[in-house]
Amino acid sequence: MLVDAVGDVTVKATGTVTIDAPETIITGNATVKGLLTYLGGLKGSSKGGTSADIQGEIKVTSGDVVVDGIGVKKHHHDTQGEYAPTSEAKA
Repeated sequence: MLVDAVGDVTVKATGTVTIDAPETIITGNATVKGLLTYLGGLKGSSKGGTSADIQGEIKVTSGDVVVDGIGVKKHHHDTQGEYAPTSEAKA
C-alpha cells in the first residue's frame, strides 16, 4: 500500500500508535519532541562529518564510555616527569 500526499500529513490519536514491521526506514530528518526511549540498543554512523552531536549532559549508569577500545572508568596515563603532560590514555 502506498500513501502519497501533497503537503503535510498529521496522524492524531488519543491512545498509542504502534508500527509493527521488521524494519522501519525514514528517508528524511526525524524530530522527536518528547522523551526518546529505546530498548534494543543504539547504533549509528555518518556519511561524513560528526556522527552524533548532543547538547546537554550524558549520564551513563551501570556501564562505561569506551573510545577506541579505552574505557573511561579504568584507563590510566603514564607520568612523564614533573610539570610534563601525562601520556595519552592507556587501557
